[in-house]
Amino acid sequence: MSLYVPRRLCLVSPWLSKSQGVRFSNRFFSSGLQVKLLLGLCLGMTLGIGQAQAQLSYAFWIRNVNWDGYTSWQNYIRRAPAYLGPNALALPEAVGGLHTGIALTGKWQGELAQEWHRGVSPYRENTVNPVLNLSVPLVPGKASLEVHWRPYEWWSTDTVVRDLRNARWEEPRDHNPSELWVMNRWQVPAKFLGPRIPLTLGWGFKTTAGKGLENARHTNMPAYWFEVRTGRSYPRWSWWTQQGFLIWQESVGGQNDAWTCALGVTTNSGPWTLATQVQGISGYFNQGDRPWFLRSEASYQTQTQGRFYLRYQHALHDLPCHTWRVGYAVVWGRRSISVP
Repeated sequence: MSLYVPRRLCLVSPWLSKSQGVRFSNRFFSSGLQVKLLLGLCLGMTLGIGQAQAQLSYAFWIRNVNWDGYTSWQNYIRRAPAYLGPNALALPEAVGGLHTGIALTGKWQGELAQEWHRGVSPYRENTVNPVLNLSVPLVPGKASLEVHWRPYEWWSTDTVVRDLRNARWEEPRDHNPSELWVMNRWQVPAKFLGPRIPLTLGWGFKTTAGKGLENARHTNMPAYWFEVRTGRSYPRWSWWTQQGFLIWQESVGGQNDAWTCALGVTTNSGPWTLATQVQGISGYFNQGDRPWFLRSEASYQTQTQGRFYLRYQHALHDLPCHTWRVGYAVVWGRRSISVP
């Protein structure tokens, strides 16, 4: 059996004469050419529709940033705390809570917590994420290695926040990996400064684990932090202060240098401890890079070296969210001798 196809309908050999036509045999049809043509047509239509949808979804971003047609979208993301997610440049505090102060316990410490971030009025943002922290005594009572990790975050914002941050996704909600900090702290021996002036030195770096740059969630660039802590302890209360220097990359070949400072006070009564801390970062450019906040924490010490705590962080300046955290910290291992 064969089929006659007029020249005007022929897609394979349109140069053949009209009188000739084209005859397709059963063997020709069984070769699968029709299937290949059909698949190619479907693929072309799918790609065309996908490109049209992508152009439509980015149309709002092009209008919002007044795109010039050639500048990379990454140059429109402002890598400063005021224009990023709440976990983007969150500096790690001592493992175990604000009550820890400056002393290195010489023990293993672990911490598991949950955070809720809510946007500062009038901006609407909601972010939730777990927190996993670990402190390992490298030299008991003298040096420790700390890991501060927020594995994942789930977030949503309104379109006002989306456009303020120049985010690219039209639907302002998603989930993505969050940040990882690695810290190293040393206790300065008392023989250098005396027993009344304890001093702790620390340095750390932020990895590029945090993703979601297209939605202005994280910098997707490394950061480095150097700090010095000192303070005094009394029978019922203690105070401590921190000074430091933070560097984070804003783009390839560009960085922001910031001074950091903090002041904390702690009081205790039986198993209960109350702590408060004010902390700030003063960036070089003064363009959303000078966040200040106030933290308050209540904790309860259990009989098994565990501690439950509840913390609230109030954003004062250049921060997108207020933050609540509930967590449990545990200490295990023998207590080390005092540092000579």
